[in-house]
Amino acid sequence: MWSNEPRSLPDWVERGYQILSAEMADASSEELPRDRAREQLLAHGEFPDEPSDAVYAIDHLVSYPALLRSV
Repeated sequence: MWSNEPRSLPDWVERGYQILSAEMADASSEELPRDRAREQLLAHGEFPDEPSDAVYAIDHLVSYPALLRSV
């Protein structure tokens, strides 16, 4: 049976959003360059250590233009 409820992102991608949201709250800019976002995710203790995971999360979060800037 199909569900009409929206699919959620994997928990670690949602955690990436929370990490970057906190970073944006402390920043003076409204955008966060991809390289800086990747560095923040990899440096955070609650996010996977694989660079490819950070890129994957950023690619899925890039639809939030106020959060990340596509470069």
